[in-house]
Amino acid sequence: MNKIIALYILCSLLSSRMLVGQVQSINCIIFFNGKLPYKSEIEGDIVVKDSLNEENKINFSYQIGEMYLSVDDKETLFSLSFETELQLTVFHINDKNKKLPYTTSIRAGWLRWSFIIFRITTLRRGRYHFGISGPSFSSEFIKQEYDIFD
Repeated sequence: MNKIIALYILCSLLSSRMLVGQVQSINCIIFFNGKLPYKSEIEGDIVVKDSLNEENKINFSYQIGEMYLSVDDKETLFSLSFETELQLTVFHINDKNKKLPYTTSIRAGWLRWSFIIFRITTLRRGRYHFGISGPSFSSEFIKQEYDIFD
C-alpha cells in the first residue's frame, strides 16, 4: 500500500513539473545579413515595463521559424495592449564564438501577428540595422540590406 501511495505522489510531482516547463511558440524568422542562422546561435529576451516602470525580462530561445517562451510569458505578452512598447534583444553567436546583442523596440501587438520577420544587418563600426516585417507592417529596407525576399 505504501508503495502505491509513493508511486502516486511521484507521478503527481512529475506531471506538475512537466506542466510548469511547458513552452509555446511565436511564428518568427530571424535573418542575419540575409542568412538564416543555425539554431544554436540565437537566444534573446524581451523587456516589459509594468505600471510602476519596473522592468520584467522574458527570455526566449529560437529555432528557425519559431521563438519559444513559457506559457506564462506568452500570456503576459499577449495580454498587453497592442501599442505597448517592448525592448527586444537578440543575441547572436558569431563565427568567433562571441555573443553579440542586437536590440530594437517593438510593439506588443506585433508578436500576435501570424508571423514576424526580424532582419538584422551588420554595418560598419559596430553599427547594425534591425528591420522588422509582418503581415501589416514592414520597416524601411536600407540599401545595405541583403535581398531575402527574391
